[in-house]
Amino acid sequence: MTNVYAWSGEMAPCGSAVLAAGVLVADIGSVGELWVRTAYDDLRRAGPDRAAQVRWILRRYVVPWFAPQTSTLNDVTYFTVHAWLMRLAGRPGADAGGGSGERAGVLQPLGLSQAVIADALWTLRGVLGFARATGIVPRGFDPTEGLVAPAPDPATARTKPPSSQLRPLTLPECARIASHLHPAHQVALWLQRVMGLRISEAFGVLVDDVIDHGDSGILLVRGLGGTGVPCAPA
Repeated sequence: MTNVYAWSGEMAPCGSAVLAAGVLVADIGSVGELWVRTAYDDLRRAGPDRAAQVRWILRRYVVPWFAPQTSTLNDVTYFTVHAWLMRLAGRPGADAGGGSGERAGVLQPLGLSQAVIADALWTLRGVLGFARATGIVPRGFDPTEGLVAPAPDPATARTKPPSSQLRPLTLPECARIASHLHPAHQVALWLQRVMGLRISEAFGVLVDDVIDHGDSGILLVRGLGGTGVPCAPA
């Protein structure tokens, strides 16, 4: 599994999610762990890789931020979530609502990608949805309403955008690459470079698709779905 989540050994432990006098423990770590156990370990909502990924998000990004600032999930506010998203994006100064508590510094600005931040927000919403379903928080309680995953600060983003515009390879560059490929792959490479075919089209070309007209020829390119589109010259 690709480590786009910056996995490491540093993560906060989740709570035990035990029952105390018949009442579910309401802190975010315990509720989050109980949600993962119920949804992934018991109901097999997804495979073990995804279960491990969700647990990691909880322990690395969710619990370290919210646990020091809240006693129960009912203490989570819109501005606390907003400040958390800004911290994940590496923009801790963008906290107009004062959502960063005195102990918010345990989660340093990260500059995560927008996709990873969206997954972290989805995980938090999963915990809140479970809490609503089990009566830990009131129905309708959703401090994430209206919030979306922000783009990371370019200065701290872990995934940097390309510094220059993409360009097609020159013919000599293609020749150097082709020299390291199997002949069948060389044909596909040149079909893509010279004729602009897509990967599926280049690897779908058969000998019978080449129509010889003497001085010129036609290559019958079969796209997705088996449709034929003449392409000339060949």
